[in-house]
Amino acid sequence: MAAWGETFIMQDNASVHDNTAGANGGGVILWDKPTFTMQDSASVYDNIAGGDGGGVKTWDGTFTMQDNASVHNNTVSGYGGGVNTDGIFTMEGNASVYDNNSGVDGGGVITSGTFTMQGSASVYNNTADDDGGGVDALSGIFTMQDSAVISGNTAQWGGGVQVWGGTFTKKGGTIYGDTDTTQNGNENTSTGGWGHAVRSGDKIRNADAGPTVNLYARKYGDAWTYLDTSPGGAGDTTANWQ
Repeated sequence: MAAWGETFIMQDNASVHDNTAGANGGGVILWDKPTFTMQDSASVYDNIAGGDGGGVKTWDGTFTMQDNASVHNNTVSGYGGGVNTDGIFTMEGNASVYDNNSGVDGGGVITSGTFTMQGSASVYNNTADDDGGGVDALSGIFTMQDSAVISGNTAQWGGGVQVWGGTFTKKGGTIYGDTDTTQNGNENTSTGGWGHAVRSGDKIRNADAGPTVNLYARKYGDAWTYLDTSPGGAGDTTANWQ
C-alpha cells in the first residue's frame, strides 16, 4: 500500500500482509507528510522489503499505533525490520512490534525522528544482524514511559536499544531479556562489556523514578549519561542503570 501526503486509517481487523517490495516498505510506504493510524486489532505482517522498512516505511509524517495494533513477522534486507520512520511515531495502548528481522540495523524499529512508547506498548523478539535489535534511534528523540516494554530482542550490539545520534529518555517501562551477541549471548547482565540492553555513543537521560531493574549499560555522568562504547573508553564501567 502506497500513499502520498494523505490520511490512512486501519481499523477493526484490517491487515496488510504477504507483500514483497524490491525497495522500501514491504507492507506500507508513505511519502510527503502522511498521517497513518492503526487502531483496534489492525496488523501489518509477513511482508518483505529489499530496501528499508519491512512492514512500514514513512517519510516525515505521523504514524500512530493504538489499541492492539501490531506490526509483526516482517523482513527487510536493509534498515527497520518492522518500522522505518523519520517522522513522528507513537505506540500506545497495547500496540506491539514483534518477530521482525533486519539485515542491518533496527530489528523492530529504526527511527530518525520522534518516537514515543507509552501505555503498555511493546517491542519484543525482534532481530537485527548488526545493531539495535529492538529499537535503533539514529537521531531525534526516543522516549519510553508508563508500562512500555522492550524485551527478547537480539543484535550484535545493543540487543534492546541502540542510540546513535539521538537522545533516549526513559521515564518508565522496562527493558529486559535482550541479547547482545558480541557478549557471548549474555542478556542484561554485562560485567564490563558493550552494554547489552542499551548501546550508545550519545545521550541517555534516566528520568524514571520507579523501582530499580537490572539494566546494565556503560555510562558516566549524572542526569545526562554519555556512553563511550569503545573497549576501555571513559564509560567502560558496569552500572545498574535503570
